[in-house]
Amino acid sequence: MAPEILLHRGCSFNPTVQSDIYSFGMALYELMTGERIWQDLTSLEQLVQRVASGERPPLHDDSRLSRLIASCWQHAPSSRPHANEVVEELLEIILHESELAEKLPYEYARSFWYNSFGVVRRSRLARNPIEPCVHQHEP
Repeated sequence: MAPEILLHRGCSFNPTVQSDIYSFGMALYELMTGERIWQDLTSLEQLVQRVASGERPPLHDDSRLSRLIASCWQHAPSSRPHANEVVEELLEIILHESELAEKLPYEYARSFWYNSFGVVRRSRLARNPIEPCVHQHEP
C-alpha cells in the first residue's frame, strides 16, 4: 500500500492513480525478484512505520526495470510517474532489453516475462514506431 493510504487509514481517503502506481511498483518488484515484500513483518503497524519512514525493499541491480520500480515508489505521489509513462517505459524495456528475462532470478519470473510480454515484443517489433498504449488526459 502507498504511504498516503497507510497514513490515512481510518479516514475516508480513496486510492488514486498515483497510489496505484506505487502498488504497481510493488507488484513489479515481486515479479522481478520472486520475493514476497515485507515477509518479515508481523503487524500492520510495523508496515506503516517502515513505509512512512521511506523504507523500501532492496533493489538488487541498476537495470531500467529497477529504476522504473524505484520511481513508482517515490514517497510523494506527485513525484511518481504517470500511468502512460509507466506503460511507455515498460514497452521500451520489453522491446530493447530482451536480455532482462534471462537476468530474472526465478524460473517462474522468467516464464511470466516471456509468456506475458514475448507476444507484445514480437508484435510491436513488427510495426514501428512504438505507439503509446495509454494517453494521459489533463483535467
